[in-house]
Amino acid sequence: MKLVKLSCNHESFKTIEFNPTGLTIILGSKSEGTANSSVNGVGKTQAMRLVNFCLGSKTNTLTAQTLKHAVPHWIFSLEFKIGKISHIINRSGDSNTIQLDGEKIKITQLYDWLNLSGVFPKVNEHTNLSFRSLFRRFLRVEREDS
Repeated sequence: MKLVKLSCNHESFKTIEFNPTGLTIILGSKSEGTANSSVNGVGKTQAMRLVNFCLGSKTNTLTAQTLKHAVPHWIFSLEFKIGKISHIINRSGDSNTIQLDGEKIKITQLYDWLNLSGVFPKVNEHTNLSFRSLFRRFLRVEREDS
């Protein structure tokens, strides 16, 4: 799986275009001349939480609950490739709308599709493994993922 772009239908959201040929590094910059400046609050962790959200995080996570109350009608879009095939997942802040490649889909159907996508080969051969269980351990953006 290669991430291509994370975007939103709200103009204040800054689209992230991932590096198409290698590693993407999201950096915050410190202000020059400010001794107490930091890179906190520039959106590095939130970007990864939104990727996780688009890829089917449960609706009871802190991120999902925050989005539901703060921006319920925003539509977040994650474009990615599996092999040479491009896909887009759209998910509303309140999780009432989830689409895969323009077709409305239920969260359980998204889980099934991700399990069969080939991102983690042979995941379906093991009863305790799934795309979601492996992906969230890899991403580790929620406290319970560590």
